[in-house]
Amino acid sequence: MEKRQIFGVFALLAVTAAVVCGAGPGPGKKQSTPPEGEAVLAAAPVARVEGETLPGTYDFDHDGAPETVELAHCQYPDSPAVEVTDLHIVNKAGETLWTAFAASAHAGWNSLFACTLEGEDYLLEYHPTMYQGWCDYTYRLFSLGADGEELVLRESAVSFDINWGSPLGHSFDPEAIAAFMEEVNGLLAQSRLLLTTDEALEDMDPEHPRDTLWWLLEDGSGYPTGYTYEETASMEANLRAYAAAMEQP
Repeated sequence: MEKRQIFGVFALLAVTAAVVCGAGPGPGKKQSTPPEGEAVLAAAPVARVEGETLPGTYDFDHDGAPETVELAHCQYPDSPAVEVTDLHIVNKAGETLWTAFAASAHAGWNSLFACTLEGEDYLLEYHPTMYQGWCDYTYRLFSLGADGEELVLRESAVSFDINWGSPLGHSFDPEAIAAFMEEVNGLLAQSRLLLTTDEALEDMDPEHPRDTLWWLLEDGSGYPTGYTYEETASMEANLRAYAAAMEQP
């Protein structure tokens, strides 16, 4: 593992977006710094970060030349509880082709994988987002253009909630959730984890990633009342059993 000390200017922009604004501009999008942001940068303590180059090479832009993946982990003196990680795709010339960030703060959670389909490398971005039981699960599978632009091959999303009886309404479709998860896990089966700060995925095997829905597993016995997760059943069957138990008075 290559260790080095570098200045985390991009990471500082990222943590400002993640913590102050609640979200960054997203992978592959340029960060812009408004005048007030320049004052924040000038006043903020400079953080030094530890970098590493992940093992392996990829060809995300499909030009036949190898790229490497570099991470820079940063913690700021004024926000020691928040860690930000910058991910850089670096081409053969040593230039950054594309960059993204992930933060330990919930608003900045991110997960990125290297996915290989039919011999071609792609980036897979997966967000199983949940706030107080309201869920928006999304993924994007994309390659990179010559200038680092994202060329989306496939993307999908599913929204639902696990708030039975909520006055705000309720939506839970086991078939749709299971179909989305089957699609995601099919891609994850051909992927390697590059980076995640999502607590729901932090125990994932980086070489054999799979999302089993932590809230569906729970403790496996009696949650909710009358529900037991069945290892041999399909995800859709477990989702239906979960819903049936939740609907009980």
